[in-house]
Formats: sequence, C-alpha cells, structure tokens
Amino acid sequence: MDIQEYTSLFSKISKFIKVKDRSSNEVRSFLVSKHISKKKIDQFLKLLIENDIINENRLVKYFIYSGFENFYGEKYLIEKLKERHIDDNIIQSELENYNKEMWLEKCSNFIEKKFGKDLSNLKPTRIFSCVKTVYNRGYDLNTIQIVLKDKRVNSEILETLENI
Repeated sequence: MDIQEYTSLFSKISKFIKVKDRSSNEVRSFLVSKHISKKKIDQFLKLLIENDIINENRLVKYFIYSGFENFYGEKYLIEKLKERHIDDNIIQSELENYNKEMWLEKCSNFIEKKFGKDLSNLKPTRIFSCVKTVYNRGYDLNTIQIVLKDKRVNSEILETLENI
C-alpha cells in the first residue's frame, strides 16, 4: 500500500469512525463498500487495531456503560452488540462489572421515572403497559417481577405475570 492509498483510506475511515466507535467488522464492511481489496482491508485493519484506533474492548465498555446509564437492560445491550458482531467473550467480560443488584436498581429507577413511585393503585392495564415498556428496554421478566413486588403491585397481577 503506497502512501497516497494509505492517506486516502485513513481519511475515509477517520470520517467513518469520528461519528462513533466502530467494531472491526463495521470498519471492514465500510471498506468493502468502498471497493477496497481484501488484502488492503486486512492491512489497514491491522494498523488500526495496533494503533488502538479500533478497540472493541473500549467500544463494549463505553456502549454498556452508556446503555446502563440510559436505563437499557442487559438483554437489549447484548442484542445490540451482537448485531455489531462483537465477540461474546468481550461482552460477557464487561457485563461482569454489573451485578444483579445494579440491574434491579436501574430497572426500579426507570419504572419510577416512567410510571411514578407508587404503583399499588395502578390499573392492571397500566401495569401491563409498564411491563411491556420495561421488557422492551431489555430487562428480563424476573427482574421486572422483583421490582414490581418491591413497588407493592397487586399480587394477583404479579401472579398473572409469573404465568407468562
């Protein structure tokens, strides 16, 4: 790869990466779309990784932290990272920094933010709407049920949820 090709590729990839952190697979797909040869792509990716421009550990760490802070659940974050073809071991390694209590607290805070602190008087349809909203954010039903029990949701509604 001569210096002119390298400079051109670097310019293209800089613009692509500037928007957000990218996985090596995303960068590879981008370069393929620019009709770059496989050999040049491999060389360029190697340089990007060696120079810490592409770092999937950093990408996963930031993505999970950001998602967690924005009330997304574990399932949602895993799904989005897998869509980006991130290695499962990298994902699981970073998720080990977040324990069950942290997810419960974040789920509880999200429910309070969306539906209020006192759920004991909410109608069943509103509770099911709450469950659907929280589930779609990536929290598992067990986590949701634990939080709803703590929020004193009607036990009949909770029993219905357990049968889902």
